[in-house]
Amino acid sequence: MDPDGYTVTVDAGASQAISVNGSVTFAALGAGDHNVALSGLATNCTLSSTNPQTVSVPSGGMGQPLSR
Repeated sequence: MDPDGYTVTVDAGASQAISVNGSVTFAALGAGDHNVALSGLATNCTLSSTNPQTVSVPSGGMGQPLSR
Protein backbone atom coordinates (compact mmCIF):
# COMPACT_ATOMS: atom_id res chain seq x y z
CA MET A 1 0.00 0.00 0.00
CA ASP A 2 1.28 3.45 -0.90
CA PRO A 3 0.52 5.88 1.97
CA ASP A 4 0.87 8.93 -0.31
CA GLY A 5 -1.90 7.79 -2.63
CA TYR A 6 -1.87 7.77 -6.41
CA THR A 7 -2.81 9.79 -9.50
CA VAL A 8 -5.52 8.69 -11.93
CA THR A 9 -5.28 10.04 -15.48
CA VAL A 10 -7.98 9.69 -18.15
CA ASP A 11 -7.18 9.83 -21.87
CA ALA A 12 -3.68 11.22 -21.14
CA GLY A 13 -5.26 14.51 -20.05
CA ALA A 14 -7.47 15.04 -17.02
CA SER A 15 -5.96 13.74 -13.79
CA GLN A 16 -6.93 13.63 -10.13
CA ALA A 17 -5.24 12.53 -6.93
CA ILE A 18 -6.73 9.46 -5.27
CA SER A 19 -6.07 8.31 -1.72
CA VAL A 20 -5.44 4.72 -0.71
CA ASN A 21 -8.77 2.85 -0.97
CA GLY A 22 -10.34 6.07 -2.32
CA SER A 23 -12.29 6.85 -5.44
CA VAL A 24 -12.54 9.70 -7.93
CA THR A 25 -15.19 10.84 -10.38
CA PHE A 26 -14.57 12.32 -13.82
CA ALA A 27 -17.93 13.96 -14.48
CA ALA A 28 -17.41 15.33 -18.00
CA LEU A 29 -16.56 12.07 -19.79
CA GLY A 30 -18.62 11.23 -22.82
CA ALA A 31 -19.94 7.78 -23.60
CA GLY A 32 -17.38 5.45 -25.19
CA ASP A 33 -13.99 3.95 -24.41
CA HIS A 34 -11.45 5.87 -22.33
CA ASN A 35 -7.86 5.02 -21.33
CA VAL A 36 -7.40 5.22 -17.55
CA ALA A 37 -3.90 5.09 -16.04
CA LEU A 38 -2.75 4.87 -12.43
CA SER A 39 0.59 6.46 -11.53
CA GLY A 40 2.57 7.42 -8.46
CA LEU A 41 2.97 3.89 -7.15
CA ALA A 42 5.65 3.26 -4.55
CA THR A 43 8.48 1.00 -5.68
CA ASN A 44 7.20 -1.79 -3.41
CA CYS A 45 3.71 -1.70 -5.00
CA THR A 46 2.48 -3.64 -8.02
CA LEU A 47 -0.73 -3.57 -10.05
CA SER A 48 -2.81 -6.70 -10.43
CA SER A 49 -3.91 -5.76 -13.97
CA THR A 50 -2.66 -3.87 -17.02
CA ASN A 51 -1.95 -0.15 -16.81
CA PRO A 52 -3.49 1.76 -18.49
CA GLN A 53 -6.86 0.06 -18.82
CA THR A 54 -9.68 0.80 -21.22
CA VAL A 55 -12.91 1.70 -19.44
CA SER A 56 -16.14 1.74 -21.40
CA VAL A 57 -18.67 4.37 -20.29
CA PRO A 58 -22.19 3.60 -21.55
CA SER A 59 -24.50 6.40 -22.63
CA GLY A 60 -26.03 7.87 -19.45
CA GLY A 61 -24.01 5.50 -17.27
CA MET A 62 -20.85 4.97 -15.30
CA GLY A 63 -17.71 2.98 -16.07
CA GLN A 64 -16.48 0.09 -13.99
CA PRO A 65 -14.10 0.80 -11.07
CA LEU A 66 -10.45 -0.18 -11.50
CA SER A 67 -8.74 -2.56 -9.11
CA ARG A 68 -5.16 -1.95 -8.15
